[in-house]
Amino acid sequence: MFDGAAASDPMPLGVAIGMGLLLIVTGGLLAVVARRSRRGTLPRNWIVGIRTRATLASEAAWEAAHRAAATALAIGAGGTTLAGLLVLFRPSNGVGLAIISIGLVWLLVGVMAGGYVGTRAARQESGR
Repeated sequence: MFDGAAASDPMPLGVAIGMGLLLIVTGGLLAVVARRSRRGTLPRNWIVGIRTRATLASEAAWEAAHRAAATALAIGAGGTTLAGLLVLFRPSNGVGLAIISIGLVWLLVGVMAGGYVGTRAARQESGR
């Protein structure tokens, strides 16, 4: 796993801190996007958000998509942040790797679910 360490050895401190902070920051950023999406204060842009033809068709489609996606994004953010916090406790290598993997999958599923729900809402808004 890590330089010949056994799966039952504690995670190296640097790995635990690095991966934990990465997951926490990523979850926190996604939480901000989710909150702004829910409130309707995430402006249409080319950097952050669900950028599909349907969501970029109009301001109303953008807002409908992001309001619909906010819950999935918030759930993805919460699970990712929790995984990051758990990794900071330096579990064993095997458990730590599992927590990191679950956190990343949780993030991916939350973003994908938000994108799916949001794109459907945008299409309904624009009548497609």
